[in-house]
This record gives sequence, C-alpha cells and structure tokens, in this order.
Amino acid sequence: MRARRPLSVRSRLLASVALVGLLLAAVSAVVHSAFTSTVRSAGNTFEAGTITLSGSADSESALFSFSGLQPGPVGSRCIAVSYASTGGLASVVRLHGVSQGGLEEALVVTITRGTFSGAPPAGGGCAGFVADAGDPLFHAPMSRLPQNYAGGVPDPDPAWTDGESAAYRIDVELADSDQAQGGSTTHELVFEAHSV
Repeated sequence: MRARRPLSVRSRLLASVALVGLLLAAVSAVVHSAFTSTVRSAGNTFEAGTITLSGSADSESALFSFSGLQPGPVGSRCIAVSYASTGGLASVVRLHGVSQGGLEEALVVTITRGTFSGAPPAGGGCAGFVADAGDPLFHAPMSRLPQNYAGGVPDPDPAWTDGESAAYRIDVELADSDQAQGGSTTHELVFEAHSV
C-alpha cells in the first residue's frame, strides 16, 4: 500500500480558493432567489407660494408734489393697498419710508387706516375714504418714520390673507418754524409684506 503524500502549500491554497468560490456562488444563488417588493412614489412636485402687494396709485408716480409751502396743512393723499397670495400664505404688512433733504424734520405726517366706500379715486384722491376707529397708525415728523421693515409701523391686521385690502390716508402739515424756510425733501413711502 502506497503512502499518501501530504498536499503542498500551493495545493492547499488552491483548494481553499476553490472552496471559497463555491460558497460565494451558493450564497449568490440564495440572494438572487429572494422575494422582493417595492413601493414607489413617482412624480413628486414642489412649488413655492407667492405674495403680492399692489396699490391703487401708480407706483411710478409721486403721491405728493408741492412747492411754495407755508405753515399749516400741505395736503392729503390716499392709497388702497391690496394683498394676493398663493398657497394660503398670510403676511404681516408694515409701513416705512426714507427721506432726504432736511425739511422732513418740519413735515408732520399722519397716516390713518381705513376703507373706501367705493372704488379708490385716481391720482391718490381721498373721496370716499372712511377712517377706521381709533388712533392713526402714525403721527410724527416725517423724519421719525422708520426706515426699514424691521422697525416699520405695523398694520393692525396681523395676518393678511389672499384678497384682503386696506386704504390709507396720508396727511402732511408743515410746522410753523422759520428754520423750514427754503427747505426741501424727497420721500419714499413703502408698504411691505413679509409672509408669516
């Protein structure tokens, strides 16, 4: 009887590799034969909502343009502001403005909220304006009107929704002060909405 020669290291290594290959093939066969089930949600879409403020007066035209002023009432102008939104967005509306020139210290501005009994008149007219009950939103020198939204004068409605509107009457008066003589100023009044 012949004695078996022990396997060489190389032969043992080849046998081990072959065994590992057979095991991987078996596992692969098991994995490929597993049951599967999938749920998919295709075609998802996302669209941001919008907010829009619009005014009854042309935003390219000035509400006020006066020269030769003397102490006392200067004039009154009115504007209706309307809010539209999509996606159910509500907003806070605030008023602010920026003045340049120096006369703003002597111009006393009163801003009153209200409604129009009919359609707003053209050119910033106030016919049909009905003031809300209570104090004006703002009554002080023009120079004290906040200059940005963060510090702006809040409209009393804390959440404007699509289709809402309000009217505002802006009354301006020149203080009786010799220092106002020859003075001038330019002013931009801003109504601004931020969604909540």
